[in-house]
Amino acid sequence: MYMRHNFRHRFRRKNNTLNKNTSFTDKTLSSPDHISPQVESMQKKYEEAEEQIAHLKNIIFHQERLCLVGRFAAGIAHEVRNPLTIIKGFMQLLHKDLERIDKKDYAEMVISEVNRANHIIENFLTAAKFNESSKKKVYLKQFFAEIDALIQSEALLRNIQISINLEQVDSNCATQMDSQEIKQVFLNLLKNSAEAIEDSPNKNEGYICIKVIQKNEYIKISINDNGKGMDDVVLSNLYTPFFTTKEEGTGLGMALCREIIHNHNGKIEVESEVGVGTRFDIYLNRSE
Repeated sequence: MYMRHNFRHRFRRKNNTLNKNTSFTDKTLSSPDHISPQVESMQKKYEEAEEQIAHLKNIIFHQERLCLVGRFAAGIAHEVRNPLTIIKGFMQLLHKDLERIDKKDYAEMVISEVNRANHIIENFLTAAKFNESSKKKVYLKQFFAEIDALIQSEALLRNIQISINLEQVDSNCATQMDSQEIKQVFLNLLKNSAEAIEDSPNKNEGYICIKVIQKNEYIKISINDNGKGMDDVVLSNLYTPFFTTKEEGTGLGMALCREIIHNHNGKIEVESEVGVGTRFDIYLNRSE
C-alpha cells in the first residue's frame, strides 16, 4: 500500500494562489510504472539472498556430517587397522601352504577383504584430517605425469583408453595444492569412471579423457568418460556422505573429493546423462 502525500502547498505563490505549471501530487510517485522496476529489483535481490542461504545451509550440513565422520574415525581407525595388518601378514605367510592343498583362493579372499577394510579406514582417516592440508606450489605438467604413471597399468587391466591432454598448458603453469589430496581426488574420479564404463554397454570401447586448460587466473581440469552415466537421484545425492549405489562402497569418496577441492578454494561441477557418460570439471586457482 502506497502512502499518499500532497505537495501542492510547496508550490503556491506569495499571494497564496497555486502555480499550476509546477503543481503535482503523489500520482507521479505512486505510479506503478515508476515503482515497478524498484520492486522487481528488490524481489530479485531477495530471491538471490534466499538461494545463497540455502547453499550455505547445504554446505554446513555436509561439513557437520564430515566432522562427525572425522571424530568417529579419529577414535577407532588406528585400533582397527593394527589387527587387520596382522591378519593380512599371517594370511600371506599361509598362502603357500594353502596353495599346496588347492585352497589358495581362501587366502586371496581374506587378503582381498582385509584390503577393502583398510581402504574404508583410509577414507575415514582422510575425513578426519582433510583440514590439515599442506599446500605448496605444484607444476601441472609434472603432477599429471605422476597421475599418468599411476593409472596406465590399471587402464590396461580394465581395457580402457585413458588420455591426458596438456596441449593448452605451458611448463610453468602451477597451482598451490596438497598434491597427495588432489591426487586422491583424481584417482577417485578415475576409479569411478572406470567402474561406470565396466557397467555400461561401452565396456569394450571405454575411454576416459582428461583435459587441462589454463586461463589467466585459474586452471580447468575436465574428466570425461563414456560410462553408464548417472540419473537425477544419484546426481542430487552425489556429495552426500554415506550415500552410495555400490555394494562395497562407503559413500565417502565424492563427499571427500568435494571437501578437498573446496579446501583448495576451488570448485567441482558435474554433468551426466544415463547411457552416454559423465564429465567432471574442476577449477583451481593459478599460482604465480
